[in-house]
Order: sequence, then structure tokens, then C-alpha cells
Amino acid sequence: LRIVSLLSVLVLPVQVTAMSSLSKRYFARMGYYSSQLLTQKERPFDFSFLCELTEAHLGTIPFENLAQHGGKGGPVKLDIESIAEKVLDRRRGGFCLELNTLFGELLRELDYKVTKIPSIVYKGEFDHPATHVTLIVTIESTKYMVDVGFGESPIHPLEYVFDKEQITPEGMKSRIVRQGDEDVVLEWFKDGEWQPRLLWKLEPSLQMQTGPHQPEDWQGLLDLVYDPGTNFSNKLIVCKVTREKKLTLSGSKLKCTVPRFGSESKLTVRELSTLEEVRQILKDEYGIAESETEQVDIGKIKEQDPSLFAGF
Repeated sequence: LRIVSLLSVLVLPVQVTAMSSLSKRYFARMGYYSSQLLTQKERPFDFSFLCELTEAHLGTIPFENLAQHGGKGGPVKLDIESIAEKVLDRRRGGFCLELNTLFGELLRELDYKVTKIPSIVYKGEFDHPATHVTLIVTIESTKYMVDVGFGESPIHPLEYVFDKEQITPEGMKSRIVRQGDEDVVLEWFKDGEWQPRLLWKLEPSLQMQTGPHQPEDWQGLLDLVYDPGTNFSNKLIVCKVTREKKLTLSGSKLKCTVPRFGSESKLTVRELSTLEEVRQILKDEYGIAESETEQVDIGKIKEQDPSLFAGF
């Protein structure tokens, strides 16, 4: 419900009336159409607008890895038009290399300064290669971390400063800290303690990240995600978050957390026993058309150790 009310009041800058094809498709995907855009009053491309865009994206476009489990379209492609056709036109979701790349292109078109950062997801240790990408967005002289491709991302951007506890509107507590001389770690406060989530280099190695998107720069990360031994290759994950609710399809389990944080937070779990049930949930709860899931296979997913899905 929150995302509907948010989109109904999101006022777009008058400059957007001269949008590119990508921007028009993106705003339509989030519920805005040209006739509405033309009547909006002017407002700046500022931090407030960046917050609204981030929250609107997270509440509308799901994090999902159906492409690795028989979803229509086959393996993920990293050129902008392929991502846009899947996420915006076919109304699918995607994972970090797709969602953060596409969101970064939208922000760049809106004159935000965007840097893509390769990062490592915490899996008990940070002893494995980077398979994630996050965004650093600069507004005037202030930097913000923005991530719409992490499953359970902060619903608003985080100021890119060290050792500052930041609470976003859904109640998530986050902070960005230095680790040694070279690394930066994103943490969140969970189960009574600060826990690591992501790590990236203070001085990232990729040289093309501040310019136009170059798919070949990120192909190595995609190859790692598609390795048959990765969690992503062995578990189906679909997730959408609003301020009030986190809804996750984790394998054949539908998990709903309301409210998302705090002493009254409650998790309910529903076991889906058939593929037809899974496809219906994908349609009803995530807006993914049945034509996108005709070849989805949950047989392998049901055979996995349940602990594989514990993190979602």
C-alpha cells in the first residue's frame, strides 16, 4: 500500500518531459505515463528525489534470478537494451548486475553523477571474488550509496560517510565502516549486533565505471554468478520490499515479514507444493506474467539443503 501512495505523489522534474526512451519506459514501469509527467511542477534532481526514485523502484521491480531457473529469455545479458527490454518492457525483475546497472543509467540521464562499484557479498567471510555491483551517487559534493539490486537493500540511499549509524524509513539500521587501509564494509544492525553485508575497495580497480556502461567490464562478475556451484545457480529467489513489508519467494517457500523491523516484526511462511502455485504467486505478488515462467523448473530447487535458503 505504501508504494501506491508514494507513486501517486512523486513529483517529477519538468526536465523529464523531454525524456529519452529509457526514462519514459522506466517511469512507466513504476506507474508514470507521459500525460502525467507533462503536468508536473518543476523540482530539482536532489537527494529527496533520489530517495523517492529508490523507494519506488524497490517497491515495484523485484529482485529475482528466474533467468537461472528456466525464466523466459535465457541467460542474462548485460547490454542496456537487453536489460531494459526484460525489466521495463516485459515487466520482470533481475539481480544486481541488471538492476543497479539499469538504475544507474536512469540516474545518469537525470544528470546525477554515478559510479558503479564491484563488491563482495558477505557469506561468513569476504574470502571470495566480487559478484555484486553497487552505486555511488554524487549530488554536488556529497556522495550516497544506492543499491536497488541487493534483495533487502536500504529503502533510501545512505550517505557515504564512515561510522555513522543511519536509519532508513523502513527501520533498517546501517553504517559504512573502514576495514584496514584498503577496504570499505557496509554493515546492518541485526539480531542485536552489527553484521557485515558488503565489502568493496576504497579505490576500486575498474577504470570504466564512471563513464557509459560497458558490458564487457562486468562480464567476469556475471560469469561468477552463473557458476554451477553458486547459491544463485541452485536457489530461486524473488524479493520485493516496501517500508512495511518484505515478500520473498525463497525456493518453494513464500516468506512475508511485517513490519520489517522492530519488536513487532513477524515472519509468516507458506510452503508452495506445486509449480502452478509458484507461477501464480509470481504473477499475483510480483507482477511477472505467466508467459515469463512457462519453463521455470523447481525440481532441482526442492532437492536443495534447506539451509541454502536460510539467508532469505
